[in-house]
Amino acid sequence: MTVTSVELDLNRQQEAKAYARIRRRLSYITMGIGVIGIIILLFTNLGIWLANQLHTLSWQPVTGWFPLQILAYFLILMLAYEIITAPIAYLIAMDSQPCR
Repeated sequence: MTVTSVELDLNRQQEAKAYARIRRRLSYITMGIGVIGIIILLFTNLGIWLANQLHTLSWQPVTGWFPLQILAYFLILMLAYEIITAPIAYLIAMDSQPCR
């Protein structure tokens, strides 16, 4: 068995650190958008308004449980979140591509 020495390219290491910092900042921004969205839903009437709009989906397999309303509410919130954060996700994806 032979032992080979591995050379690290310092420029590539510095570039990798810079890209990691950028990705981390973009991830923090994405988390911040999510937190702001939750705060908006909790402290405004937007969540209640949306629930009232979905009240037409009134199927109840068990009394007091509205699975279609819950599903529609969740899908609307997730779609809005994905649309808002899509540009950031694109930047993160493009940042992780090696440029050669």
